[in-house]
Amino acid sequence: LAEIGVELVLCTSDKWMLSERANGFPMEFLYRKCGGNGSRLVKGIYYIVSSIRILRYILTKRFDIIHFQIIELPVVDLLLMIAIKLIGKRIVYTPHNIIYNKNFPFKDRFTAAMYDISDRIIVHNKANFESIVRKFGVDPNKVKTIPHGSYEYFVDGSINKNDARRRLGFILGNRMLLFFGNISDNKGLDVMLKSMPLIKIEIPDIKLIIAGRLSR
Repeated sequence: LAEIGVELVLCTSDKWMLSERANGFPMEFLYRKCGGNGSRLVKGIYYIVSSIRILRYILTKRFDIIHFQIIELPVVDLLLMIAIKLIGKRIVYTPHNIIYNKNFPFKDRFTAAMYDISDRIIVHNKANFESIVRKFGVDPNKVKTIPHGSYEYFVDGSINKNDARRRLGFILGNRMLLFFGNISDNKGLDVMLKSMPLIKIEIPDIKLIIAGRLSR
């Protein structure tokens, strides 16, 4: 968006690890002390405070569209969405999990309300498109499928494929299967592990790399 001249601001967390790689647009670290391994109650309080900070920031700027990427506390995020709509802004929502995957009361109802209040919804694949339309009755005309972007932007080129394999102790000729991202119940890692014996029958030299932090 920045490359085609859209004026934008990324409002993110003070725990965002890749801030030094962002180019071409400003960033505001408005979600503060919401991450890490501390008390869930304390993090929840900070999340509420941060959401209020976000709303105050939006009120001081002339944004036309607010794009939500991550939902942490459905009741707080829904209230923020409602407030944003009341001040005349449009909402785009990209749900990375079609159904909110954390243990939260009435999560399906909150999820449905967020889809209903959003002006546009972006999903990353056909399966998610079909799921969101079928389960939540979302108007398919307001759901757009945009494939997940490449992570090549974050590769600095300081190490090549062969050197990376050597550092990890793999033979250069091995075929690699990468499970990348947060490790949580909804990611299907258990299915992957159960499938490995069958995969090895077809590809005997296959190696599985699990790279990601444990989601708590």
